[in-house]
Amino acid sequence: MIYISSGYNYSETIKVYNRSETDNILHVTPNPVSKELTLSTSFPASGPVTIRITDVNGKVVKQISDNVTAGYTTIPINQLEKLASGTYFIEVKQKDYIRNTKFVKIN
Repeated sequence: MIYISSGYNYSETIKVYNRSETDNILHVTPNPVSKELTLSTSFPASGPVTIRITDVNGKVVKQISDNVTAGYTTIPINQLEKLASGTYFIEVKQKDYIRNTKFVKIN
């Protein structure tokens, strides 16, 4: 709503969706990571998912395929001790559902 000297003008109506916080967020715990981590998010459907971990240069350093169930899911990822210390990015993809986040690897 905007007041203009002789009255009010209203902006276009927009629709607001109420979604659970976990619907949009990909969590990595712990962060920073040493040997293993746990991803947690809410998937819209059951089925195959691809998880890619890339370094800051975009090089894929680990790729995992898994099947998940719809709803809130946790996925453990281990054998990370071979990664060098630094910042990494995780992409989780299931059809049109794509989420990204980053984590820090320490030795």
